[in-house]
Amino acid sequence: MELGAIDLVIIIVGIVVGFYYWSTATYNHWKRLNVPGPKPLPLVGNFGSFYFGQKAFADVHRKFYKEWKHEPFFGIYNARLPGLMVTDPELIRHILIKDFNVFNGRGININENDPLAHHLFNIEGHEWKVLRSKLTPAFTTGKLKHMIDLMIECADHYEKFLKDQIGSGKVLESRELAAKFTTDIIGSCAFGINMNAIGQEDSQFRIIGRKIFEPTIWNMVKRLMSILTPGLFRFLGLLTLSNEHTNFFINSIKETIKFRLKEKIVRHDLVDMLIDIKRHQNEIDFGKFNFFYLLAYINRGSFGIASFRFLRRRL
Repeated sequence: MELGAIDLVIIIVGIVVGFYYWSTATYNHWKRLNVPGPKPLPLVGNFGSFYFGQKAFADVHRKFYKEWKHEPFFGIYNARLPGLMVTDPELIRHILIKDFNVFNGRGININENDPLAHHLFNIEGHEWKVLRSKLTPAFTTGKLKHMIDLMIECADHYEKFLKDQIGSGKVLESRELAAKFTTDIIGSCAFGINMNAIGQEDSQFRIIGRKIFEPTIWNMVKRLMSILTPGLFRFLGLLTLSNEHTNFFINSIKETIKFRLKEKIVRHDLVDMLIDIKRHQNEIDFGKFNFFYLLAYINRGSFGIASFRFLRRRL
């Protein structure tokens, strides 16, 4: 049986209409509950600029907040998934403290075999509670004060590099310099590693950090699949990062810990905390702790601003 041109047109139109209906079927959720919020677009919801690599995730939320902060809360859509942004301090206090046992879920779908996806911003329930109790000691006032010396050291290197480059009359790319400075501070404070991203063009950490967040079509597809079809995302075994990048981060931490133990070096940073945890248990999932590097890169704009404010006080 052959299909005519009209039949093909009807089939194509049917597929398009069906796909449109499926991609927008959840968009009446907040309207039905009389919750205000920005109008979503088909398939991508309110996060089109993020999925297409135009804005960072934090920048998208910042834009929503500025436009809707007059409301105590408002509804948004991450692809097809409804989400609620709360701006009222009292409601936030209830959600994060008083009623946290009700709101401890993140609603994020992750691959169980993806080590770098199992961090505090993704996991929930008992697993989140255990990991949080292990990480909390790293952020006491005393530990944070020790990291100031590490930041000063990075700022000194950055200042020297700038003076040398300016004296040579070279044109400097500000965005790349900011990313390198941020990379060095993350490496020093979180990983305990001198990444030397400022002075080296071929710094491995900077190269991998740049590759991870390239706005490629494949990265966009993976982000959408994790939200739209989480079952298929897990079935295909898709990972946040490639195995090569995942192994690089985990092996970097392992090698640093091995060197610290051998040379008896103490820097009062995240790696020292991991060493302390390792002393009290046989196995440790290093992937769960590498999210500091990824988180700082995801929010590299705000992190870079904070780093430069520190640098400005130094200069």
